[in-house]
Amino acid sequence: MYFQTYSYIFLFLPITVLIYYLFNIRLSSRAAHLWLLLSSFFYYGSISPKSLPILCFSIIVNYTIGIWLLNRNSEFKFRKIVLSLGVTFNLLLLGLFKYSNFFIDNYNKLLGTDFNLFGLILPIGISFYTFMQLTFIVDCFRFNIKSCNLLSYGMFCTFFPYIVSGPITRYNELVPQLDKIDSSIIDWEKMSQGLYIFSIGLFKKIIIADNLAVWVNNGFDNALNLNFFEAWATSLAYTMQLYFDFSGYTDMAIGSALMLCLSLPANFNSPYRALSMQDFWRRWHITLGRFMRDYIYIPLGGNKCGKFATYKNLLLTFILGGIWHGAGWNFILWGTLHGFGIIIHRIWKIIGMTLPNTLAWFITFNFVNVCWVFFRAQDISTALKILREMFFPEIIPLPFIILEKFEILKNLSFIKTVKNPLSAINGSFEMVVFLILSFSLVLFFKNSFEKSQGFSPSTKTKYFIVFLILYSIINIGEISKFLYVQF
Repeated sequence: MYFQTYSYIFLFLPITVLIYYLFNIRLSSRAAHLWLLLSSFFYYGSISPKSLPILCFSIIVNYTIGIWLLNRNSEFKFRKIVLSLGVTFNLLLLGLFKYSNFFIDNYNKLLGTDFNLFGLILPIGISFYTFMQLTFIVDCFRFNIKSCNLLSYGMFCTFFPYIVSGPITRYNELVPQLDKIDSSIIDWEKMSQGLYIFSIGLFKKIIIADNLAVWVNNGFDNALNLNFFEAWATSLAYTMQLYFDFSGYTDMAIGSALMLCLSLPANFNSPYRALSMQDFWRRWHITLGRFMRDYIYIPLGGNKCGKFATYKNLLLTFILGGIWHGAGWNFILWGTLHGFGIIIHRIWKIIGMTLPNTLAWFITFNFVNVCWVFFRAQDISTALKILREMFFPEIIPLPFIILEKFEILKNLSFIKTVKNPLSAINGSFEMVVFLILSFSLVLFFKNSFEKSQGFSPSTKTKYFIVFLILYSIINIGEISKFLYVQF
C-alpha cells in the first residue's frame, strides 16, 4: 500500500485523517496519537509484515537507551558507554540485514571460499528509521531532548508518511508539534495545503517518473548494446526519473502529514539548478545531507583540524553516505566521486577562481548525471560501458532525415544511418518530449517547496488539485515501488 495506490488514496489516508480528528475533538489528544501509532504500524505492516518485528525490536532497544541517556544523574563516562552501545546496536542491526550478504559474497570471491549467503529479508525503511533513531539517542546524549515517553517515541519512529523513505526527521521536529495541535478545531488551510502538495507529488510519480522508468529500465537492461544517443538518453532519463520519483514521494509524505496538521522538513529544493557540488547537497536529499553533516562530518572533526583533515573527513563522510545507500561497490564509488567533487569545489574556492553561472551549472549537472550512472547500474562494469558510449563512441547513429539535410555527414566514417537512434531502449519522439518537459520543470518552474510557501486555497488552486489528482489516478498502471524503498 504505497502512496500511489488506490487503497492509500481512497481508503487509508482519508480514514486515518478522519478518525484522527474525531479522536482529537471527541476523546483526547492521547487517543488521537495512539490512533496514529496504530495506523502507522498497519501501514508499515501492509507493505512488509515480516519487517514489523524488527522495527518493534529496534524501537524498544533505542527507547530504553534514550531513557538511560536522559538521566542527568548518571556519570558522563556511563552515558558515553551507553551511547556507544546504542550506536553499535543500530549499525550492527543495519549491517546484518543490509550488508551481510555483500561482505560474504566479496569474502568468497577474494579467498575462494564458499560460505552460504544469509537468507535475510531487507526490512523496508530500515536505513531511514535507523538513522532517525541514531539522531534520537545522540540528541538524548547531548540533552537536546528534554523528555520522552513510549507513545511519542513510537509515533516518531513509525509515522507512516516517512517510515518507508524519509524525510529523515528528528524527534524535536515532530513530537513537540503533537502537543501544540489545537484539538478543538481543524486547520482547513493546512489540510488544503497538504492536499495541494500531495497532488503535485502524485503527478510527479505517476505521470513523469513512471513513464521515464520504462526507458530507463530498457537502457540499463541493454547496456551492452547502447549507442551514443541511447546511452545519453538513458542516463538523462534516470537522472530525471530519480528526482521526480523521490521528490514526488517526499511531496506526498509532506502532504499527508500536513493533512494531520504536522509539518515535515523539506527534502528537495531544485537540486538540478545547483552551481556547485556543495550547492547540490544543500538542495538534494536535504535531510540526509544535514544528517551526514551533524552526525558524521562534525563528530569526525569537520573543518577544525586543518585542510588535509577536512578533506579526509569530507571524503569519509560521503563514502559512508554511499555505503548507506546500498550494499555494492557502485554505491561506494558513487559516494567517493561525490566526496572528491566536494573537495575539488573547496579547493576551487580557496584558490579564488570563479566560473560563469552557465558553465558552473553545466559542469555540476553533468558530474551529477555521470555519478547517477554508477548509482543505477547493476555493477561498475555496466556503468563504465554506458559512460564509454556517452563520451567515447566509435559510431554515431543519425536518422535519415538529418543526413538528407546535411549530405556532408554521409562521407564521415563514424556516422551510421539508422531509422531510429533510440531503438534499443524503445525510445521515440515521446521520450524526447518527456525529457524536455522534465528539464523545463526542474530548471524554469517553481518547485513544490516554493509553491507551498506561497500557497493560498483559491478557486484556481482547487481546480489545479482536482486536475492533477484525476489525471494521475486515471493513469495509474502497474504499481511501481518508489526507487528509494530499496535503500
